[in-house]
Order: sequence, then structure tokens, then C-alpha cells
Amino acid sequence: MPQPLKTLLRGTTTFSYVAQLPTRYPQLCTLAMAVIAEWSALDGAVLGLLTTLFPGRGEPIAEYYTSLKSDGPKTAMLNALARAVMDSAEIAVYETLQKRYEASYSLRNPLAHWVLGHSPELPEAIIATDSRSYQKYLAAGDDDTAELVRKARIGEIPSLDHYSKGSSRSHTMLGESQVYREKDLTDIRTHIATTREHFFHFKFILNWRVHGFQPEKRNELFAQLCQRLGLPLPTAG
Repeated sequence: MPQPLKTLLRGTTTFSYVAQLPTRYPQLCTLAMAVIAEWSALDGAVLGLLTTLFPGRGEPIAEYYTSLKSDGPKTAMLNALARAVMDSAEIAVYETLQKRYEASYSLRNPLAHWVLGHSPELPEAIIATDSRSYQKYLAAGDDDTAELVRKARIGEIPSLDHYSKGSSRSHTMLGESQVYREKDLTDIRTHIATTREHFFHFKFILNWRVHGFQPEKRNELFAQLCQRLGLPLPTAG
């Protein structure tokens, strides 16, 4: 999994954010894009799981869900619907899958929303930096430039403390940056893909339950899914 940049670089470091990143690191950027694409498929699978339980009402549920602008209300809606129609064994599976979903979100989020860059010291990796922290870092640099100009106009020489502040902010940025190598991106994609497959299998099982198909086979498939998720096997009844 990705590591903080500060644990990998020591002393004076250089890392930058460039538009040419895809052409310089095509394999890494392709893998990062695959992570984002896999997440989109997982997101659809999560909603599909719930709409399966409401045959004939899936479209309005999906329309309302997709109209929500933030993740908190979406998760609350999904949880409420799940608890309204699932039995206790199904809820245990759902909650386990939701934990995997949330972990997948955390793994994917920096690649989708942070600023991506690179460092000559780590040519085999791409670097993601929290975009809000990066914007504050840039704004502080603009303030430093303005202060240098002001002092130059009155003939004042900047102190060493002025330069050490910039170095300190750069060091802070190291701790707010994550390093992704090819294995990291592959592992993240695999985690998300496996989570999506679990959701799909759970949807398949619930669909059989809703329509009363092959209850014995359905129970067998449900037990197999519980085993893969490390959950106790459901009791008969």
C-alpha cells in the first residue's frame, strides 16, 4: 500500500506536479486510471444490491440516490434500506461489505482528487498530495514572494529565518503526500475489484431470495460468501 513521502525521502527533496505525467509514466498512470474505473463499477454494484431488493421500485430509488450530492447521505440511505429489508444474517454480510467499500473509497480517493506528481528521487512512483494542503502551500509561497519584494524595495536583506520557513513548509508537504508504486496501484485495484465481486455475488443471492428461486442452492451460495468474508456460517431456519 502507498507510503508517506516523508518516510522515503531525506534531506533536500524535489517533487513537482506536471501535466506531462501520463506521458512520462504511462504504466503507472494507466494503473491509477484502472483504480478509478474499478471504483465506478463498485459504486454501481453497491446501488444495484439495494435496488434488487425493491423490484419495480429500483428506478426511483436509483434516481433519488444519484441526486444526493455527498457521500454521507448516500451511505445513510443505503444503510436504512438494507436494515429495512434484510434479515440478520444478510445484514452481517452487508455491514462487512460496507467496511470493504469504505476502505476502497479511502484507497481510491487520493488518486481521484489529490494532485499527482513525481520526484526524480523516486522515478518508479507517482506522488499524490492532498489538494487543499497543496493550495495552502502555494498561497504561502506567494506570500513569501510578496514579502521579498517589499523588503527589496526598502533595501532590507531577508534573514535566514525567512528561508527556513519555506523549507519547513516543504517538509510538511512531504507528510501530506503519498507514494504509489506499480504494486501499490495493482493491490488497490485488486482490493476494489474483489469487493465489487462480493457485492455482485450478494446481489445475485438476494435476487434469488426475492423471487423465491432454488432456496437450497441459494443457502449454499450464501454460506460460501460468508466463508469468503470470514463470517460465521448462517444457522438453518
